[in-house]
Amino acid sequence: MKLSAEGKLRLAIRLAFVAGVGAAADVAYAQEAQPSDATADAQQLGGVQVIGTRIKQPNLVGTSSSILISDKELKLQGTVNIETLLNNVPQTFAGYSTGDSNGATGTATVDLRGLGPQHTLVLIDGKRLNPGDAIQSPPSADLNFIPASLVESIDILSGGASAVYGSDAVAGVVNFRLKHDTNGFHIDSELTRTDHSDATTYKTTLVWGSNFAGGKGNVTVYGGFTNLQALTQDKRTFSAFSIQTPTSGDVHRRRGSGTIPEGRFYSYDRAGAGLDGYGIVDPAGTRSLVADDGRTFNFAPFNYLQRPDKRYQLGGFANDKINEHLELYGSAMFLNDRTFAQVAPSGLFFDSATVPCNSSLLSAQEQNFLCTQAGLTPAQSANLLVAKRTVELGPRIADLTHTDYRIVIGGRGDIVKGWSYDVSAQRGEVIQAIGNLNYVNLNHSGAALNTVADPVTGAATCAPGSPAGCVPLDLFQLGAITPAQAAFLRGNGFAQANTVEQIVTGAVTGELGQYGVTSPFAKNGVAVAAGVEYRTEALDYRPDDLTATGQLGGTGGPSPAVSGHYQVHEAFSELQVPLIENVPGVKELRLDGAFRWSNYSLANDTQSYKGGIKYAPTSDITFRGSYQRATRAPAVSELFQPQAFGLAGGSDPCAGSNLGSPNSPTQAQCAFTGVTAAQYTSGSIPDCSSGQCNIQTSGNQHLRVEKSKTYSAGVLITPSFVKSLSISVDYFDIGFTDRIGTQPFAAVLNGCLAGDPQLCSQIHRGPTGRLFGGNTAVGNFVTTPNVNTGLARTKGVDFQADYQIRLRDVGLGNTGRVVFNYVGTYLLNAKFQSGQGLGVYDCAGLYGTTCGTPYQTYRHKLRATWDIIPIGLSLSANWRYYGSAKLDTNTSDPVLTNGRQDAIDGSIGAKQYVDLSGAYTLPTKDRNVTLRAGISNVGGQNPPILSSNAPNAISSPPFGNANTYPNVYDSLGRVLFVGLSADF
Repeated sequence: MKLSAEGKLRLAIRLAFVAGVGAAADVAYAQEAQPSDATADAQQLGGVQVIGTRIKQPNLVGTSSSILISDKELKLQGTVNIETLLNNVPQTFAGYSTGDSNGATGTATVDLRGLGPQHTLVLIDGKRLNPGDAIQSPPSADLNFIPASLVESIDILSGGASAVYGSDAVAGVVNFRLKHDTNGFHIDSELTRTDHSDATTYKTTLVWGSNFAGGKGNVTVYGGFTNLQALTQDKRTFSAFSIQTPTSGDVHRRRGSGTIPEGRFYSYDRAGAGLDGYGIVDPAGTRSLVADDGRTFNFAPFNYLQRPDKRYQLGGFANDKINEHLELYGSAMFLNDRTFAQVAPSGLFFDSATVPCNSSLLSAQEQNFLCTQAGLTPAQSANLLVAKRTVELGPRIADLTHTDYRIVIGGRGDIVKGWSYDVSAQRGEVIQAIGNLNYVNLNHSGAALNTVADPVTGAATCAPGSPAGCVPLDLFQLGAITPAQAAFLRGNGFAQANTVEQIVTGAVTGELGQYGVTSPFAKNGVAVAAGVEYRTEALDYRPDDLTATGQLGGTGGPSPAVSGHYQVHEAFSELQVPLIENVPGVKELRLDGAFRWSNYSLANDTQSYKGGIKYAPTSDITFRGSYQRATRAPAVSELFQPQAFGLAGGSDPCAGSNLGSPNSPTQAQCAFTGVTAAQYTSGSIPDCSSGQCNIQTSGNQHLRVEKSKTYSAGVLITPSFVKSLSISVDYFDIGFTDRIGTQPFAAVLNGCLAGDPQLCSQIHRGPTGRLFGGNTAVGNFVTTPNVNTGLARTKGVDFQADYQIRLRDVGLGNTGRVVFNYVGTYLLNAKFQSGQGLGVYDCAGLYGTTCGTPYQTYRHKLRATWDIIPIGLSLSANWRYYGSAKLDTNTSDPVLTNGRQDAIDGSIGAKQYVDLSGAYTLPTKDRNVTLRAGISNVGGQNPPILSSNAPNAISSPPFGNANTYPNVYDSLGRVLFVGLSADF
């Protein structure tokens, strides 16, 4: 069958448009610009490896919807960080990125469907990318490892794909296809900067490649450097102050004032039955207490809005086709990434700090207030609740270094006619160095407060038995902490960790049509694939003593050592059966199936499987549907993590500042959580500092494998009467049970307020009743161990449309083409259950203290590109739309609400961004040089501003930061970029 040039164009467009993005234009133009008489029907195009199957297909229409992002999209968007590009795709939700500060891991992740990054499997050239961090639990692949300049395309397959790729492909798969056939020298460089002249980022990648053996082999090597400059929150008006919404929820109040109060402490009686009084150190500098004037510390200016980050990437790819039976291939990739996460200075938070009543550090007024009024003699000591920011120590800094290695070797080829094989082995390892700097050494601070009078001079000295070099700590006068005192207080913690993944895979594929195994009504034969895989996962975390024992104030508590490993043996198979082809009423009818059996050394055996159908009555319309059962096995950190303390964003509904409103908990409800009648009546319990409460986490070696089901159904329309138009609509339903995770802090408290005894047993209040800071040995925390918590389910509809206009067809001469690409998602629901027996809540259209980042019901991106082919110029505009969302605490759902209504944070309106960019290819003969430039967020819009402090710590870490969600919305404002690509 011969095709005309127009027929070839239409066929190429249809094949490429199924993938869903701008690559369609590139394919179409190649057909248009270089007409050929070669036969180009689907059969003679040959097999193409597509996402979601190991079987090479004669066309690109699968039974599940997928999206393809071309390298052209990366360049038009001006992407230094891959996660920024992926977060613009409506099917993805915010993961870790350089916009994280408090709680940052130093990695970048992708989260399909908002089900958690651990449920998205990341591949490089179809092979699993190893976990990128040993501390992050559960671990996920680190996108920083992938050299953006070498990305040829990104395939996104939504829905379970564990039958094909193994564990973790619950929400879907993201596959990065890299360029490794370079012949010559290539340079790619890009610079971005905001219109505030800050947050500059820079990257350069050098690539060299050469063909050999008459083009049967190739070797490609690359080196890259990326540098991101720091930007602190005080450089933007919306983030200069930490925003707090009062209990009334009517107005915002800025946390902090023009000056930073240095000291604040409370006293309580020796039995700890209640507060005697409270006050702050006199701002005038005298040794006296004054009434608490409500001033609190503004931590925002210290925190990063963009972390500084330096990355070095090296690697290479090689392949050599010896003959049709053997092609050797391999790759070696390396990353060194060092970033600093900075947050406000640490604090001194003590439930029971001991200060002798005869201390020379106390003024007469303070001795009267702290000791005499409490009935204490000069020979006794006062117990204080201390709350002070140690600004003298400087901001807390997390020095995070990741050194990653990944090596793949393999061989592939034809066995006999119709049969081929692929055997490979790979090893991925991440070595981490973690430094926590400028924290308070809690052991030293306690000793520095416990002073005695020198028998000769009467001056305050540390009590006998104090650590060497102890310097008495003066909390009772502003500016009294000297450099010597600060040096004794300062604690620096260090830890090393590594995680290793090793995989050996062997697979064969067969085209049985070669042997006559073909439906009598089809031209193409049955295709099969089968194989085995062995994988090991190992983790080792080694902290120093200060980190392991929790002596660094401000880290949340102890972080003990952990190590462990597991193995999994797997067998898998696939089947494709074309039933009917090219008969009246049936252009194509095909069935797909896959199965995988997995045997885990530390978890139950599992089976994953899928079935799919594709039906095209004509070449203009294709129906598709699939059912998939996917799994995720517990990670090493989830299994072996020892008991450790950490921080969770939240608020204590029974804190005094949250009581008194019509919707606040009753005394009986707060009693369930451990609040005494005296504490409730007096309102003496302080709320979590800076919206961060204490939690105790732990691993669980009895965790079960997560199991998911995905249903999808869709239609692809490529009408012959409208040239170059492709439209697809796909429904998805992803749900899984035995979800591994920890119960949200707010869910535990809300469940206990409702009377759940199991959840109430997880709340441990200290003597003062609070749930933050202090000595966790006496309480002040909520336990949230790793458990199979419940379920998650999300449903929605994906939309894709592509359209190309050749301008000469509308009378505009040889002025190129205009290409439109639209991708959108409408979210029907996003249901979660925090634990067995607890209620199910729906986060669709919500955000907040339980749902986290916004689950907008509708999102889209629409790009229009004018390729002026005769002069090598492309101009492009991109419209990003983020639908509105409402605060989850304002709903009537008892699982979500915490009893408070917050009008000012009650909703986020729809956000729209317009990006403009262009690229120009210089008219040179012996080299290809392209210049590009663009502006993201042309309107310079600020992100939505939300409370980040108690009582409604809505935009809390790790994904909330700077009073907003920087990984969802554009937090830097208007960003400009320029770039250059050149081939020599």
